[in-house]
Amino acid sequence: MLFRKKNREIKYEKPKIKVSIYGDSISTYEGYSNTIDTDNAVFYPIKGMCKDLNDTWWMRMIIDNNFELVVNNSSSGCYVKGKGNCTGSNFDEGVGKRINHLSKEDIIPELIFVYMGINDLNSLKTSDQFKEDYDEMLSKLTTLYPTSKLVTLNLQKTTNDDKSELREEYNNYIEELSTKYNTVLVELSKMKISGKEYVNYSSDNLHPNVLGMSCIAGTITKTLKDKKII
Repeated sequence: MLFRKKNREIKYEKPKIKVSIYGDSISTYEGYSNTIDTDNAVFYPIKGMCKDLNDTWWMRMIIDNNFELVVNNSSSGCYVKGKGNCTGSNFDEGVGKRINHLSKEDIIPELIFVYMGINDLNSLKTSDQFKEDYDEMLSKLTTLYPTSKLVTLNLQKTTNDDKSELREEYNNYIEELSTKYNTVLVELSKMKISGKEYVNYSSDNLHPNVLGMSCIAGTITKTLKDKKII
């Protein structure tokens, strides 16, 4: 946006929206998701398909929308509640201690992206237990960060999904609780890459490759624009 003052053009730059990421392996990257909590387990790029930081869904989204990253506190193998496959002092039997560290040096994120649940699904945690845990997680997030807007991502379908019924129950609860806590719901389950097409967007039928990450980032951006968040 340009303003003219005494024959001079003054460019006004809109302040960047500050964001934090709270997730599991799909949201990790060495040197970024394990800087606050060094015990965080990392999937990308060591074992993953995205060798470039800018190819992750969250950094792609940040670049595309001119956001500013505050904290990425994600860890591979984690459950919504409980240790899951994680180890380290930053995990306990309740909602993980990571949830306490999504701000930095008094910088509070305006948006917190929550992409959790895939490890609960793979462990076949009952949908009722998942709902209870997810409810506790969102409750704690809204208590800790009352001025932040939560953005909740549901779970995309994968190829040969033998957990489709349970996944649908999870997503129904994510939608219900997103309404309860007034979050912005991003329905990854409706992406074109879901289902049989997912084989082209992941190398292991779970973790997205570069194409998969790009689709996730694009879906999030479209949702934020459609709901007039950005």
